[in-house]
Amino acid sequence: MLVPMRSCLVTLLSVSALVLSGCSGGGSPLTDAQIQKALLTADQMPTGWTAEAVELDDAPKEDADEDAADEHGGDEHGGKNEECETLLDAINERSSKKAVGRGQVVLAGAELGPFITQTISSFKGSAAEDSVSDFENAFKKCGTFEETDDHGGQITYKVGELDFPQLGDETVALNIVTGSQLVTLEMPIVMIRVGKNVITLSSISMEDKLEDELFEKTARTAVKRVEDQLG
Repeated sequence: MLVPMRSCLVTLLSVSALVLSGCSGGGSPLTDAQIQKALLTADQMPTGWTAEAVELDDAPKEDADEDAADEHGGDEHGGKNEECETLLDAINERSSKKAVGRGQVVLAGAELGPFITQTISSFKGSAAEDSVSDFENAFKKCGTFEETDDHGGQITYKVGELDFPQLGDETVALNIVTGSQLVTLEMPIVMIRVGKNVITLSSISMEDKLEDELFEKTARTAVKRVEDQLG
C-alpha cells in the first residue's frame, strides 16, 4: 500500500522555507465534491504513475492532539516550541479544525518513490490566510528542531529555502532535510493559497529524487484544477 510507505517517509523530514506573497484572493471555499474533482489523478502524471485517495479524519479528539503535541516540537535547545509544533502538524498532515472541507491523494512514480502527497483544504472567512500565515511564522522560528518517532528514535529537522515560483494568491515554499541514525532524506513542500482554499504538495523518495521541473508542473496543474472548480 502507498499510504503506509508514505506515512513512514513523512516522519523522516527536515525543513527549509521561503515565503512568497502575492495578491489577496477572493472566491468561495470548495465543497467536498469540488475538492474530489480538483484532486490530481494519475492522468496528470507521467506514464507509470499511480494515484491513491486517502481517508482523512476531520474530527480528531482534542486530548489526542494534546498528547501528540507533547511528543513534538522540541527546539535545538531541547525545549518545547509552539511554532515547531505548528510546523510538525503541517508536515504530518494532521487534521485542521478550521477547515470546512479536505481531501488528499498520494501519487507514486514507483514502489519506493518518488511520492507526491497533495492535500486540498477549504476554509471560511480569513482562515485560509491565517493557515498560511501560521505556516510561515513557524518556518521563521524553526530552523532546526527534533521529533521523537513512534519507536523512541530522534529525528532532526533542518529548514532551508526552496526556489519556487509564485502561484495562486500566496505561496510558501520550503525544502526539508531530515536525518536519523538510519537515513537522511530531503522533501520539498509548497503551500499555495487560492482564495479560500489551500493546496499543499510535498514530495519524498527512498530512491530517485523527483525532478524539480515535474514538481513545479504538478503544482501548476494542481492550482489550475482548483481554479477550474471555482469557475
